[in-house]
Amino acid sequence: MSNNNSSNKHEIVEKNVGLMAILTVFAISFGALVEITPLMFQKTPLCR
Repeated sequence: MSNNNSSNKHEIVEKNVGLMAILTVFAISFGALVEITPLMFQKTPLCR
């Protein structure tokens, strides 16, 4: 039963282009935040 509900949500996202675009931008932004945040808290800079 859970698989059918999950599949239904997946179809909704695939068929709605605007929702897909918003979720894609959110995923990319979250990934960039995860990559950049540790660099802000380093004590020594990478470049000299």
